[in-house]
Amino acid sequence: EADRHTASILKPQKDRSFWQRPAGFKGPAQCVGYTIEEGKAVIAVHASREPIEFVGDIMHHKFLVADGKAVWTGSCNLSNSGTGGYNANAAIVIRSEPVAKWFTREFERMFLQGMFHRRKTDQLRPQLRKLMVKDRTLLQLGFCPQDYCFENIIQPAIQGARESIDIAIFFLTHKRATGELIKAHRRGVEVRVIIDATGAGNGYTKHELLRVSGIPVKVESWGGKMHMKCALIDKRELILGSMNWTAAGESKNDENVILLDHPSSSLEFASLFDDM
Repeated sequence: EADRHTASILKPQKDRSFWQRPAGFKGPAQCVGYTIEEGKAVIAVHASREPIEFVGDIMHHKFLVADGKAVWTGSCNLSNSGTGGYNANAAIVIRSEPVAKWFTREFERMFLQGMFHRRKTDQLRPQLRKLMVKDRTLLQLGFCPQDYCFENIIQPAIQGARESIDIAIFFLTHKRATGELIKAHRRGVEVRVIIDATGAGNGYTKHELLRVSGIPVKVESWGGKMHMKCALIDKRELILGSMNWTAAGESKNDENVILLDHPSSSLEFASLFDDM
């Protein structure tokens, strides 16, 4: 069902390959379809109830660099609710001069050169940064939009999953991310998702399509927000950073994504996820 309230009134437009938005919805229609099992697919039309007015791309980073030697980053806004425990967030301190150098370069492009958002998508796109840091931790780092973080970091990690994928996310509207999670589920990977209640109320959220596909999804039921942007792959690789799994997060906003192969951090997140 494209929308449980309006599925019965959806009608295809004549001579067109897409569907009308549901009656009473004013946002642009987004059509998606996924194979969920052999011979069975789910097709949906998503739209917001109110019109969408574009107000500009945003600087969505949350990081600081100390003395060119350490980086603090993750999903925490520097606010009482962000850092005080009311919202669910993930943050990390990385003590590595090469990592600090990359974050400093990103900061200076914005602060000194005024290079924000899609202005950074030039032909000299930096290569993805993959390096070994202290205690032989393998780290991969990307900055959006110039590094295409979903395509080059998150998607390969999902495609490489063999046993499990646990996701704690604020917004999940990314069409390809949804498709990759459904494919992983179909090949036998145990996929579990926790999504924020605000994100679940978004007109373009894909969590109900995951449910239809057989993936268990929990909508957070706490007063604060599930503000993480995390995924744990096979209880080993941990993805975190500032990027929501949305098209704007990947291709418009200033963001960072880290993939970390660090057993103790992964185990800590796995325990927290199970608790939630």
